[in-house]
Amino acid sequence: GKFLVIKPEDPKPVEFMQWLEHFFGGGTDEDVPFITLPSRWHELGCASQDGKVDICLITDAYIRISDHVQESFNNWKQENDVHMTSLVLSERGQPMMSSLDAVSDKIHHITNLGIENKAIEEVLSV
Repeated sequence: GKFLVIKPEDPKPVEFMQWLEHFFGGGTDEDVPFITLPSRWHELGCASQDGKVDICLITDAYIRISDHVQESFNNWKQENDVHMTSLVLSERGQPMMSSLDAVSDKIHHITNLGIENKAIEEVLSV
């Protein structure tokens, strides 16, 4: 998986654009965002944040997450005061059934990542 930690005092615009350009391909599974991220939380330097931490998951897939992983991830989010917003990028921009509903605090179904998109404005606070 590819993680980018952005702290308020260090916005990293170049790294952010490079992160957005990367695409693994080959499918999405529950491991990286819902198992690996919590296990690497301290290593990534996120655990030392004061107050709430936001995670933004950008995906073009509707992820199937096992009940056990959903429960574990939601417990971890609560313990660490983490808020997760998911951006589901689809040509249709229409919601479909997904396990993301069970782990996301907010989901935006969008058709593009343009700055004029209200969901992008909200997530990036522009």
